[in-house]
Amino acid sequence: MQIYHYDSITGEYAGTSQADESPLEPDVFLMPAHATAIAPPAVNAGECAVFRAGAWQVLPDHRGETHYDVTTGAPVEIKDIGAVPAGLRATPPPPSTRQIIDALEQSVQRHLDEAAQARGYDNIFTACTYADEPAVAQFQAEGMAFRAWRSLVWAHCYQVLAAAQAGTRAVPGEAELIAELPALGLP
Repeated sequence: MQIYHYDSITGEYAGTSQADESPLEPDVFLMPAHATAIAPPAVNAGECAVFRAGAWQVLPDHRGETHYDVTTGAPVEIKDIGAVPAGLRATPPPPSTRQIIDALEQSVQRHLDEAAQARGYDNIFTACTYADEPAVAQFQAEGMAFRAWRSLVWAHCYQVLAAAQAGTRAVPGEAELIAELPALGLP
């Protein structure tokens, strides 16, 4: 006789085997713990068969999926069989305006640093420190150019972001914002 095993904790279908015949009673088969003679139902992707209260049920199976807390946006991995718990959603929440602005500001800072690094400086801050160094005229001129450029870039960036927050223009993408920043003019 074929029997169907299920997990002792979750009740999830775990496979089949043949029941052993009782050595004391002919034609009587021994049923081990956490097994049944009732065949489980067919399941589709995202479902599993669970044996509870003497019957099989088909339940949603989202285990291993990541859902997102609707209040905090924090990712939550589903670990249990059944419906997705209340308060979770399948897609991440859209970024907040603050998150978008922070990401754009980081992109602008990276753009400034990369321009200075292309000229051999550690970053934009280091390049700007040479503006007050008269010992080497070339470094002082480059430092002054970087410092002036940095100010122009941030002034434009903040103007664009303020307009986007006010709704007078669309929030630019990273590439779009970088493309419209003032150009660096080095001596």
